[in-house]
Amino acid sequence: MNPLRLGLAALTAALLAFAGSGCATLDDLQTRDTQISQLANDQRTLHDDNEALKNQIDALQKDNARLAEALRGDTIQLAQRLALLEKQYSNTDVAYRAKLQELQKVIDSESKLRQTAITDVVTKMGAEMDANNKKLQELLKGIQKNLNASASSTASQGDYTVQKGDSLALIGRAFNVSADSLRKANNLKSDNLRAGQKLTIPKK
Repeated sequence: MNPLRLGLAALTAALLAFAGSGCATLDDLQTRDTQISQLANDQRTLHDDNEALKNQIDALQKDNARLAEALRGDTIQLAQRLALLEKQYSNTDVAYRAKLQELQKVIDSESKLRQTAITDVVTKMGAEMDANNKKLQELLKGIQKNLNASASSTASQGDYTVQKGDSLALIGRAFNVSADSLRKANNLKSDNLRAGQKLTIPKK
């Protein structure tokens, strides 16, 4: 039972008992009526406050229920999005690893091909250098042979017959003279030579 109601009932019973004793005066009765009215007003105020508080509690409970429902919905959506992201990441990771493996295979294959190509080029260049060295030795031998055959004790070392593949630099090296000396001694305006051409070899 409401405490205010208990107090009001007790006070009413006390006042009635006091009045029944035959000792109550008019002032006492007026005081009693005032107190009863005040208690009744307090009871109504408390009842209104209780109703307002109950309404507020009901409203809060409804708000809490709506918030809880919204939170559950958000939680479900977040869980679904997380699962989707995890699936996408897993698929992306697998695809990325496969792409890396594919690229690595391409790089390995390309490296082998380039290494093979480099080896072939080096081998070919070595063979060409050997062939060129042999040709150079043959040319030097021919120059030296012509030098020995055409050497004289005149103002020049003698005449030389140009062979195929000769150049002023090669002939000068064979006779130990400079290309410029050969050019001046033979009034050459260019370094172009032809096979069978006669050249005067200047003295050293």
